[in-house]
Amino acid sequence: MAQKEVKSNSFYLFQGLAWGLIMFVFIVFIDPFFNDEPLELSIQRISLGLVSWVIMGLAFGYINKLLANRRKG
Repeated sequence: MAQKEVKSNSFYLFQGLAWGLIMFVFIVFIDPFFNDEPLELSIQRISLGLVSWVIMGLAFGYINKLLANRRKG
């Protein structure tokens, strides 16, 4: 049986932060164009979006780490 590759904590951290950044850019900048809404850029909207998506991205990476460890047995 082949030995499974063990991924480090930094992999899941990077994965979560990348997911959060992609979601931040899509929700704040790209989504208003698809919904025919004006692009309302303010410091408050950008900073709140960035903080919340970083937190959600870290949660996403942590959940992926837990699920991967669970599958390993």
